[in-house]
Amino acid sequence: MDNFKKYHNDYTQSNSIGFFPGGFKPPHNGHFAALQSMLGYDVMNPETGKPILLDGSMTSDYVYVIIGHAPRGSQNQNDNYSRAKRSKVPADELSGISETMITKEMSLEVWNMYINQADKSLVDKVGVSISSSPSPVIGMEQAILNLKPKQIANNVINLYAGAEDQSRYQYFVSDRFKLKISEQHNISPEKIQIKANLLDRLGSATDVRSQILRVATQEADIQTLEKMLPPGVNIPEFLNLVKKFK
Repeated sequence: MDNFKKYHNDYTQSNSIGFFPGGFKPPHNGHFAALQSMLGYDVMNPETGKPILLDGSMTSDYVYVIIGHAPRGSQNQNDNYSRAKRSKVPADELSGISETMITKEMSLEVWNMYINQADKSLVDKVGVSISSSPSPVIGMEQAILNLKPKQIANNVINLYAGAEDQSRYQYFVSDRFKLKISEQHNISPEKIQIKANLLDRLGSATDVRSQILRVATQEADIQTLEKMLPPGVNIPEFLNLVKKFK
């Protein structure tokens, strides 16, 4: 988590730190516009044309994007992978199943492509990393607990998710979690500010995966896929990055 370490070491004087956990298999234009909105950029949801931050949600000075481990592909691939994992098949067999799916490594490369091609101004404001745990939400918890005491005491910690995922943040805004942070870092619970922020609907990664496959099999043109990715992204480079996905 090199980007996390960079912020952990260099950014202790900001006013707010954001966390954006998810599967992101792959990230798409809705995810990217949401990230820009979290940082205060004047962008709209590419799917709805409406503001992305809703109901008094706050912006952040720096945002951690945390990628979950589970690969994603077609529904059949997802089902096969889930069955194999439940059956505790050997790691090499599980890896063989996932190698033609969108993986966490691909997701990380795609996020970095978006930042470098669509909006380089985000480079020093965003840390994209693979979760320390298979669950990106548990990975987010570890990242919060790994913040320096000064960062926790001097910043609002913003958590971002859509309406369907708000329930998973109930623990993080609770006194129980604040007490856990307080005991670990010797900080008064009153100095710990954690806020759950609501995002507008961001579109479907499943639709993007389906469109990638359709373009790869020449059942759809690149222009359709282009509408699902951030403006400025090189589509042939994107396809080459996810070329193993079938």
